[in-house]
Amino acid sequence: MSRATVERYRIAVDAADTIRETFGNIGDVRRGSRLLDALTDSQCSDRECYVMPAWETIRHADFEPGNTLPEVPRYGDPLPALVELGYVETFDVLSESEDGAYIDDARRVIGVRVLRPFVIQQVTYQYKSVTAGWWNGHSNTGHVTGWTLGHRTGVVAAGVYIIGETGNAYVMRPVCAAYIGPDADTDDLFYAVAADDDFGASHAHAGCSVNADHVWYAESGSWHFTPDDDAAGVAPFDFDDVDDFDTDETFACPVDGCPGRVGIDVH
Repeated sequence: MSRATVERYRIAVDAADTIRETFGNIGDVRRGSRLLDALTDSQCSDRECYVMPAWETIRHADFEPGNTLPEVPRYGDPLPALVELGYVETFDVLSESEDGAYIDDARRVIGVRVLRPFVIQQVTYQYKSVTAGWWNGHSNTGHVTGWTLGHRTGVVAAGVYIIGETGNAYVMRPVCAAYIGPDADTDDLFYAVAADDDFGASHAHAGCSVNADHVWYAESGSWHFTPDDDAAGVAPFDFDDVDDFDTDETFACPVDGCPGRVGIDVH
């Protein structure tokens, strides 16, 4: 259970935190960080990124311009390229929008089966700039004058991983990865993630600091709070009608005459 950030028109927990905490509970985040490193390292606009078999000797000369080494795209999701090259298989585990839960971003969990261990090697090329012509006065990329080998990720070992992403309908970004084991299927991963207490974010529990009977709950992102069954004589309330928010993530108790403050826990 997590204390939600409570502001006018906002009840939310950090979606990335729910993923990191859950992955730490059900998998090996330290080993998974190599996969996360490989995915994020490939997202760079100023250098090329090549995928290499894990145990292959890497030499400077191998990256001469015109080489046929497989690259991963510098923009967008690198996983489809890794699938096409035969290094991984992917499968959907679960996804959830911010509209159906009390989270600040949409979140998605993807299963990744690494079939062949690999690394990502960054290479920066230096170009000699040539002027395109006096008529437009700008420069086009010329020929390569040299290249430098940059960061090389740790070996991403074979096995099954999960990747957690957050974002919106347009862009999702990986925030955590965990190694699960030598094998697992979609159902295994779904139940492991969904059943973890730190992942839950669809139930909201509101309680007053002064009167223990002033207790409400809401479900699935709804702002309509219903009194707990034991809260006799307490009326429901709608979150968009409350006021007097404070920096401690509380608001004035909606029960008339009650001096208490109400906080919301999400689970």
